[in-house]
Amino acid sequence: MSVKDTLECRIEYVIWQNEENGYTVCEMSSDDLGDFIGVGYLPFINAGDIIKAEGTWETHIEYGEQFKIGLYEKVQPRREEDIYLYLSSGAVKGIGESTAKKIIDLFGAESLDIIRDDPLKLAKIKGISEKKAVEIHEDYIKQQGVQDIVIFLSRYGINSSFALQRNAYVRA
Repeated sequence: MSVKDTLECRIEYVIWQNEENGYTVCEMSSDDLGDFIGVGYLPFINAGDIIKAEGTWETHIEYGEQFKIGLYEKVQPRREEDIYLYLSSGAVKGIGESTAKKIIDLFGAESLDIIRDDPLKLAKIKGISEKKAVEIHEDYIKQQGVQDIVIFLSRYGINSSFALQRNAYVRA
């Protein structure tokens, strides 16, 4: 029998993700449990994300113990190293490893707040124009909006595959 659990955990590494429906296999960690494997429909998950996940512990016949996630919500990273991991993962268009480091070096734990609420401050960083700062902000906001919709719909039994298809249709 599987045991239900709710965890706050960090996505360490995305092992595999189906881009069409968001099914994901990832290495996760929590302060209490250490490292473990998480599986489920987790669109928009990237290394460095912190999530609050509801799921069950199950034993896969081939891969062993896994945390099968039914519902999740993202929690804004609070530690600089988590923010760096998230930004350097390519989750936000226009930010790679070196730009993520520059942002963290200048804004520290406030980096995501700056991107969301005061993006023109990013233009203080060499290589980021005001135009690029606005583009980074817009991509970050768009992602947050789509993530919020997918998570909301999943609570009502509408799977992420359906929501992602609708998002692709809207973008076309």
